[in-house]
Amino acid sequence: MRWRTPIAGLTTILFLFLYSAVIINIADFIPEHLFFQTVYFLVAGLIWIPAVVKLIGWANKDGEESPFWKKVKNVVLFSAC
Repeated sequence: MRWRTPIAGLTTILFLFLYSAVIINIADFIPEHLFFQTVYFLVAGLIWIPAVVKLIGWANKDGEESPFWKKVKNVVLFSAC
């Protein structure tokens, strides 16, 4: 087993646990209005993704790139054209 994989997995779990605790505590200060709460939780629900994707990329550095990620990159490149 590659050593980066379990480290990245545990770090991801810890990060998401702490992140959700912080987001829930900050949510107490959001006004009781549907618009503000929707925007807040939409942004808070998506902003963690780049950090975890970067961590997964780091975990994959000591191995060959998986065929799944090659396909995803090709789809993203072709859909951007």
